[in-house]
Amino acid sequence: MLRSKGRYKGAGILFYKRVGKEVFISLGKRTIRPQKGYWSIPGGKMNDQDENDFRSCAIRETKEEYFSCKAIRFPINTVDREAKCSIIIPWFFEYHTYFANVSGPDISFNPNWEFSKVEWFSIKRLPAKTHIGVRYALLFIK
Repeated sequence: MLRSKGRYKGAGILFYKRVGKEVFISLGKRTIRPQKGYWSIPGGKMNDQDENDFRSCAIRETKEEYFSCKAIRFPINTVDREAKCSIIIPWFFEYHTYFANVSGPDISFNPNWEFSKVEWFSIKRLPAKTHIGVRYALLFIK
C-alpha cells in the first residue's frame, strides 16, 4: 500500500487561459461531498495505480472527472511537469495542484457525476462558493 493509514495524498489540475490581460480558470460545480455545491478543480485522492506520483494522480483524476467521454482528448501536453501549488501538513495531508495553460481553441470538458457543470470564470469574478484551495492556488498563476 502506498498510503500510510490516515494520511491523505492527492492532486488536481487547474486549467487556465489568458484572454487579453485577463486570466480565466475552469471550475466545476461539485455534486458530492466534500464541498458539495462549491466550485472546484478536478482532482482527488491518490491510489495504487498512481505509483506514488502526484502528477499521475492529477492526470488520472482529471481524466475521470473532466474528460469522462472517451471521444474528448485530454490535452496532457498542457499540464506542467511540476506542481505550482502544494499544501502539506506533515503526517496528515498532502495535496499538489498542477497548472495547465490552455491556449488556442477551447478544449471541451465532459464532466462525470462529481460535477454538475464546468464553466470558465475570470479570476476577478469568481463565484462566492469557490473552494478555498482554488483561491490559494491562484496566488501562483504568473
